[in-house]
Amino acid sequence: MDEGENTDDGNAKRLVEVGRALYGRDWQTPLAVDLDVTPRLVRMWVRGDRRIPDRVMSALPDLLSEAVERRRAEAEQMEQMARMMRPG
Repeated sequence: MDEGENTDDGNAKRLVEVGRALYGRDWQTPLAVDLDVTPRLVRMWVRGDRRIPDRVMSALPDLLSEAVERRRAEAEQMEQMARMMRPG
């Protein structure tokens, strides 16, 4: 990696993408809760005021996987409800 290359900017972009994918438009507070940090700290990471810790970046794939599993279970439950509501 070149000395001038800033991976924190790429990390901030990934953090925003993951946050929006997980929680929608108002993603910063729920993500902060899941990461056990303050929403203010999340905003500082996004602005580039603070470096995003490796532990945070490492936690993102797990948060995404957990969300996928939750959504699969929710989708299955909705499908069962739809089947029960169909006549005959």
